[in-house]
Amino acid sequence: MKRRFKEYLRNYLNPFEYNLLIEGKAVLGIDEVGRGSIAGPMFVGGVLLTNFFDLKFLEPFIDDVKDSKQMSEQKRNKIGKLILTHFPYLYVVGYPVTVIERRSMAELVGESVQVIVRHFRDRNEFKSGVVIVDGLRSVREPVVPYPDITAIRVKRADSLFLSVKLAALAAKYLRDYMMRKKYARLHPKYGLARNKGYATTFHIQRIARFGSSSIHRTRFLRKIFDRIEYDHNKDSPRRNSE
Repeated sequence: MKRRFKEYLRNYLNPFEYNLLIEGKAVLGIDEVGRGSIAGPMFVGGVLLTNFFDLKFLEPFIDDVKDSKQMSEQKRNKIGKLILTHFPYLYVVGYPVTVIERRSMAELVGESVQVIVRHFRDRNEFKSGVVIVDGLRSVREPVVPYPDITAIRVKRADSLFLSVKLAALAAKYLRDYMMRKKYARLHPKYGLARNKGYATTFHIQRIARFGSSSIHRTRFLRKIFDRIEYDHNKDSPRRNSE
């Protein structure tokens, strides 16, 4: 039975993840959600795979697990809630707008990697293995202060590694739930239940009409409205000087 389940997971785990688990090492997948939104918090999720049987709870639904951006909202919510309810090694770090306004996103993601690794390390759950962080390879590699744990950054890791997909789904479920149940009710003018704080046309139009709220990221808004003003001026007819 155990052997069959291991072989079954070959179809879903990246070969890199699979081989690490075969060697008795752990895999920690990390991904952020809400980085590019103009309102609301950013969450960074971490899912630690210590052995194949951590995934047993997911077996009936594993075919539905994909890059979260390629899944329907209904399936994302179903799998995200399942991970939060049943997965034994999950940790999510959240940053409110007040922090996002003062610090760079790269700095916050780098800090969250260390916080998540330390969380599992302090509980003796992550002794050795690899941390896989979703992101551009051109960005500085994540650093962890443990000689038996290696951290790597992989472009589009959320579509390549099951651990990262699960981390993204858990973090996205939590953030979307907060946007729907809390912020959409506190700030009903902006359509947050639908756009989750991202810069849709409707969202931008409502900000232009009503102004921003306490959960909007003013640095991000400034860039957007500066660009809109630039495009408007560029497309305006020029007057001939006499």
